[in-house]
Amino acid sequence: MNWMPTPQEFQMLRAAGLVTLALVFAPRLMPPLQPYARTIGVAAAALYILGGLAVFAWHAFSGG
Repeated sequence: MNWMPTPQEFQMLRAAGLVTLALVFAPRLMPPLQPYARTIGVAAAALYILGGLAVFAWHAFSGG
């Protein structure tokens, strides 16, 4: 199996990475969110990893 993302999938994955980075770092700079910055960052990172595993599993089991 040799899966390469299409340009559209690559753009989606890149956008997901940028959103994750924003969710990890931006709350530290916004005073109302600073008490929750660690929780937001951990949740964003966990969702990013789970999303990546879901994409991998989708392509592994769909034969694509």
